[in-house]
Amino acid sequence: MKFPALLFVFAVVGIASPQIAILPTPSNTIKWRTFTSGSISKATKQELVVIDSENTFQRYWVRYMGQDAAQAPKGLDWNTEKLIAFHLGTRNTGGFQTWVQRIDRGRDGIARMTINERKPMRNQIVTQHVTSPWTIIRVDRSSAEFQYSLEEAKGFPPGITIIDPGRGRDHDRDRGDDKKGKCNCTNCSCGCGCGG
Repeated sequence: MKFPALLFVFAVVGIASPQIAILPTPSNTIKWRTFTSGSISKATKQELVVIDSENTFQRYWVRYMGQDAAQAPKGLDWNTEKLIAFHLGTRNTGGFQTWVQRIDRGRDGIARMTINERKPMRNQIVTQHVTSPWTIIRVDRSSAEFQYSLEEAKGFPPGITIIDPGRGRDHDRDRGDDKKGKCNCTNCSCGCGCGG
């Protein structure tokens, strides 16, 4: 009795598996991956730059990164790929970050990029100098015109989790900010240094 039931299960799985395996990628999705990113560039405003040749990339690198063209990252197949660079523009401190969340192709053929901006968290210690965060992604060369929308990031970039052992639920519950924003913990063992 077990053998026929087991045979039936394998038959159903065997029939269903090829159907699952050949499901197409949604036609509105554009495949991409991050090429490089950073927080310092010469860009002063939000900009999207399409780079479709090595010569163009070298000129871009000199203009936006202020470095010699020979220092531009390598490893791209310019026959099949191109680069899309996004610059946030000038920010007055460190702690800002940008990344591409997704790219969807509209019915009109335009590739719409959703780009995230991470702002420094409240009370986060950041560098006190001007930054200009940027990211560069690689896409298939056949990808069409690109447009973008910028959204404030909720959480961290995919794959990143921040664990802060110094501040936990006890600190947040016990904390009472005075009007000057100073911590007045009533039971402080969290190490925040407030002396509460």
